[in-house]
Amino acid sequence: MTVTTGGSGYTAPPTVSFSGGSGTGAAAVAVMNGTMVASLVVTQAGSGYTSNPTVTISGNAQAEAYAYTGSHRRASFMRSRFNDMYVIDGMGRGLRWNGDAGQMQPVGIVGPVIGPKMNVTAGDGALSVASVDIMKPGAGYTQAPTVSFAGGSPTTPAAAVASIAGGRVSGVRVTESGAGYTATPTVTLSGGQAGGASFSVGVSGGVASVEVVASGTGYTGTPTVTFSSAQGLTKANAVADVTNGAIQNVAVLASGSGATTSGVTASVAGAGSGASLKPVMAYRVTGVTVTNGGTGFYTPPTVTVTPDSADQNYTQAYLEATINSTGGVASVRVLSGGQYSLPPTAVVLDGQATATASMSPRMSGKYKCAIRYLDSTPVSQQGPIPSSISELVEVDAGASGGLMTWNFTHPYLEDRVSAMELWRTTADQSVALFRVATIQRTDPAFFGSYADKLSDNDLTDTERDGYGLMPVTLPSGQINARRFEVPPGNYGVAVMFQDRAWFAVDTTGKKPNSLLFSEVDEPESVPPTNEIVVQESIGDSDAVVALIPMASALLIAQSRHLYKLQYVAQPIIDASILLASYRGVLNNQCWDVMGGVAFIADSFGLYAYDGNSEQPVSAPVDNLWRDRVIDFTQSDKFHVKADYATKTVRFYFCRNGETSTARALCYCVSTQAWWEEEYPSAITASANMAILSRQDVVYGAASGFVRSGGFADAGSAVSFRLRTGNMPLTNADKGSRTIGLLYAPTADDANLTAALHYNNSPTARPNAIGSDRGEGFVSTKGATGAVLNLKRRRSQLGDASGFAKAYYAGNVDDKSAGADRHVAVSLTGQQSTAGNAVVIHGVTLEGAGG
Repeated sequence: MTVTTGGSGYTAPPTVSFSGGSGTGAAAVAVMNGTMVASLVVTQAGSGYTSNPTVTISGNAQAEAYAYTGSHRRASFMRSRFNDMYVIDGMGRGLRWNGDAGQMQPVGIVGPVIGPKMNVTAGDGALSVASVDIMKPGAGYTQAPTVSFAGGSPTTPAAAVASIAGGRVSGVRVTESGAGYTATPTVTLSGGQAGGASFSVGVSGGVASVEVVASGTGYTGTPTVTFSSAQGLTKANAVADVTNGAIQNVAVLASGSGATTSGVTASVAGAGSGASLKPVMAYRVTGVTVTNGGTGFYTPPTVTVTPDSADQNYTQAYLEATINSTGGVASVRVLSGGQYSLPPTAVVLDGQATATASMSPRMSGKYKCAIRYLDSTPVSQQGPIPSSISELVEVDAGASGGLMTWNFTHPYLEDRVSAMELWRTTADQSVALFRVATIQRTDPAFFGSYADKLSDNDLTDTERDGYGLMPVTLPSGQINARRFEVPPGNYGVAVMFQDRAWFAVDTTGKKPNSLLFSEVDEPESVPPTNEIVVQESIGDSDAVVALIPMASALLIAQSRHLYKLQYVAQPIIDASILLASYRGVLNNQCWDVMGGVAFIADSFGLYAYDGNSEQPVSAPVDNLWRDRVIDFTQSDKFHVKADYATKTVRFYFCRNGETSTARALCYCVSTQAWWEEEYPSAITASANMAILSRQDVVYGAASGFVRSGGFADAGSAVSFRLRTGNMPLTNADKGSRTIGLLYAPTADDANLTAALHYNNSPTARPNAIGSDRGEGFVSTKGATGAVLNLKRRRSQLGDASGFAKAYYAGNVDDKSAGADRHVAVSLTGQQSTAGNAVVIHGVTLEGAGG
């Protein structure tokens, strides 16, 4: 069935009923797209229908549909780039076969008839963990640390996992948002680090300055300042400046060196008392000794010099560490000694990472929810194939939703469906859907309910298992989530062209020149917006009959016109359609392509189209078309097939009075010769096939058998008949009248009869006399024709030579209107076994042909 008008304003799927057509029992369900009817699916075919019934869709929203009944129609076959086979006949959406399954499937998947029923459990105002932010990345991590949350009194604790890069914590992903938090929990990152390394720092210090703590009294001259040497300081020298017996300052004349620890003191020698001095030291790092190499260091750690907490003014030293094969720190080299007022220490830099949690309600605001179906096509065959999404169901989670429950019912569910996907938006937007989960058909939840507790952050987390993003529409405005519409059931012709499936020939007659096309590499996704119409600008109404893929163009063949369609990427935007020829096609099977040339049969004859121009090729036999020898009332049975191996194009047709295509007009492209073939059974279809690595033509006979390379005997003899064209008779005095036959001798008896048809007579003329000249042919008086036994060993005289001759007569008299004027030769017989194949190499006719 086909929906011709979707209507609008439906709040629930309407009821579908049938009337008329003299049948009973048909039933169908409506598939919705929002508030309109998208398609109808037959759930019960009914019986007894003699004509198409009327379809009634309940409600006042004006949806309309068309139903098909009756006889079969010729089908179109097409194959996708992934070797799936599709069969389209305009009496439904067609069938698909993947080459492996035991039975065919309907093309495409009908989407859910109704959307999910949604319930939200209100929260208590408590919060969930929305994200975890890294405050300090730490260093030396060889494994991701464990993330733990503490505090906040949750009803459901949160959980998260950390990731590292370059030995540092690079991020934390929340895997469980938790619920019921009344305060922000503390985040702890533990484990995963190398550790245990310790160092001793060697320094060398000198006096930078001397601070006067107490000036004293009674000092005269320039008293000497002396420094203690117990800490290794040597060669330090300074003098005091005295004013009014008090020491005002101390000038350092030589800083000295060698101090390895703190505790250097200074004193004043000479007269006076009460002065107190404090040396200010300047230490530089001269070396770092590894006292414990630690474990787990698989990359050299950053070792830093840490100043004493009382050292407020220092210049940083820089170090470089190396590691050994066991993961320990082997050595530390000083790159720059720096300057410190107190001896520093050395540690591994930034050992522990720290993080903090950001909180938000689990769900808040309005969400749009939908489901869609999947089949079981494997990924290797571009699967699984989805349906379009259901209607979008809105659910309001309020200020603090805690749990979203999905409830499912499936009023109509195809056997092809193997799973269901759940999709919803983040809060307060309807542009993009995110996949919540995939539920297998075997899962009890498929026909029940599903508990969804994903927060917006969880939903949009690209590392979440099952994550998926699907815009409802693309930025260009094209549909996206609903592009997986099943192909229309009322288009009877389909072909693959470039990367899309194309559909034409509306069997309802409402859109005679419309073409629909699929999405890229999605032959089963045909949204109704993908439509192109062949515009009638030639002053002649016509309708599309066939589609012919040929090289870079798709030929659109009407009954009397031929158009050429080409596009670059998006047909709705950049397709061009040009009138190519004022010739058409009889039906969607009356064409074939060979060597880049399309051979097409229409009501005027057979013609060739090479992509640029058409060339008539049937002029020698056009009388069959012109004189109505061909019965065009049977033209729906005709078809054309090109045999590349023999460069022959065959047009299977019916003569007047015939009802089956048991004959073909044959055209040799190489020699431009024409002849007619007859067959013991009607050839109803044919196709190319690779058989034992050889391209061959496979024929479908009316009896239902498929035969390759001709007809198999199936245990009985196969008849053959060949008749030449008419050839004018010449006067007898210009030579003898003989029929010469060059043939391949057979192993067993195989009789061939050569008969003569004078003056275009449909029957052969009986023999006037009997004759056996020993040249192969034997004629009997009164019988029709001369008989040749093709058997190789015919007598004791030896094997047959493969050439035989028969004699004939003909009354040629230019003055007599009843005299013989021309003659045609017919060859008939039977082939009984494969070993006795009848092979005729040539026929010669003396006394005729001019």
